[in-house]
Amino acid sequence: MSNQGCDFKPLADAATDILLKINKQGNVILANQNAHILGLNEYADSLTQLLPESKFPDFYRLCKQSIELQTPEIGHFRIGDRLYQTHFHPKLTDCIVCLRDITEPAEISSELKQVSSRLNFAENIAQLGYWEFDWRHKRIYWSAQMYKIFGLNPQTVHYKRNIFKDYVYPNDLPQYWENLKKLIRHRQPVEGQLRIRRADNTLIYCAYKASIMQDKIAGTFQDITQFIKIQQELEKAKFSAEKANRDKSYFLAQASHDLRQPMQALNIFIATLFEEGLSSRQHEILSKIETSAHNLNNLLNNLLDISKLESGGIKYEPQEFNIGQLIKNISHEYSELASCKHIKFHALVHNGEVYSDPILIERIIRNLLSNAFKYAKSKIVLGCKRQQDYIRIMVLDNGPGISDDDKSKIFDEFYQSPQITDNRKHGAGLGLTIVSKIATVIDTKIEITTIPGRGCCFSFLLPLLKF
Repeated sequence: MSNQGCDFKPLADAATDILLKINKQGNVILANQNAHILGLNEYADSLTQLLPESKFPDFYRLCKQSIELQTPEIGHFRIGDRLYQTHFHPKLTDCIVCLRDITEPAEISSELKQVSSRLNFAENIAQLGYWEFDWRHKRIYWSAQMYKIFGLNPQTVHYKRNIFKDYVYPNDLPQYWENLKKLIRHRQPVEGQLRIRRADNTLIYCAYKASIMQDKIAGTFQDITQFIKIQQELEKAKFSAEKANRDKSYFLAQASHDLRQPMQALNIFIATLFEEGLSSRQHEILSKIETSAHNLNNLLNNLLDISKLESGGIKYEPQEFNIGQLIKNISHEYSELASCKHIKFHALVHNGEVYSDPILIERIIRNLLSNAFKYAKSKIVLGCKRQQDYIRIMVLDNGPGISDDDKSKIFDEFYQSPQITDNRKHGAGLGLTIVSKIATVIDTKIEITTIPGRGCCFSFLLPLLKF
């Protein structure tokens, strides 16, 4: 190594980068202490072993070019697992080479570019714009998607322009500013919706959120126009469906008398025919007609009752009454029916005063009993018992029970469980639907307890009067 450039050595050793002085032939004239990082000592004569020209042709090309043209050059070279930014500075017949390790900064820069790319992709997919306001330095940042939401070209927007005032719907702007004031006062996140009249004059809906982030206010805008349009269409469809349903229910409720009158006349004619001298065959046919008329009458009554419930035609008129007496009256009637069907019927009575609608309560009990007679094998129990400040009314049967699948369907209109045998299928599956709707009117809930293969219990609570 020549003693040439001794003035270079102290300065070179003080540097944090790797510094080399190289001649045209690629020989190292001088190196600083950091050269050992590359595997060189400060007295190494050549780089050819470490950086063979066959693998690093650009390194030697730039070095020679810098010396020959006397112009600085720059390049990037990966040596081992490290990346170096390399500067070539010509000095007449040699060249000072500065190698700066930029491995970590380059990796961070690459990761930041990937993150930025992902964020841009996410913003575009979600139509989500991001903004910041640095109140300390009075600086505003808008992402590209923010400008896109407003239909603006960022290159043509003056930085002092009040975009919100120009494009946010005037009726929505005061509430937006008020929310931002609340954010600054209470330092709690805010959110809302507003309308924007874009640069192309189209109206869009945006959801916004804003929060405090260190010395900045940061927020997002998201174009939710399609969501709002779908929501509006669904609301229109719902309104139309509800109106059609109300109109249907109102018609049936108003036509109740006109629909029931022919059925009443039919029952009178059937009763009159039974008094005539009929042959056994005619009597058999008339009995079938009577059964069909009875089923039709029950179906009609159920349909009309449902229409009244849906249209508000059935009113809740509560009063004080003795629940035990009501249970007794119903049990006397159903005892005869149970005897005819060879079913053991038992009533458990508790004499308690309740405040509810006795007519609606009786209708619930009758429908539950009718349902029990469809399923019961040999036993039905109607009863009531005290439960703290309530009376629980129960209808139990020893039928096949209710499956988990049926539990979610039995209160649906026209649903009949496949467990009912053919000879017991009467009606159209509206009895429990009516029970459920009446329970809602009187502010109670029908509860079901069942054991597959052993039966089930329907029950509901009524509040006891306190004296």
